[in-house]
Amino acid sequence: MTRLSAAHWEIVEKYYPHYYSSPTITWIDILTRVLDGEAISPDDEKFIQGWNVAKELYRLEREVWKVAVRCYFLNQQCLS
Repeated sequence: MTRLSAAHWEIVEKYYPHYYSSPTITWIDILTRVLDGEAISPDDEKFIQGWNVAKELYRLEREVWKVAVRCYFLNQQCLS
């Protein structure tokens, strides 16, 4: 499973609605930290126990990518 590149993330950051307050973006950050071996909160560790982290991260990244691209092609109507 291929992760989004830095160039993809620039597009997501610009066109994904409410990027900076999105719970989905927060989960992507948390799951990325897990895969990178970084610490996360004990509550988050407990919540994701039993998850296939790589698979869930892949799914969430694809979800936000699709929304960002849709917003881009809809002339940024999603940003309002």
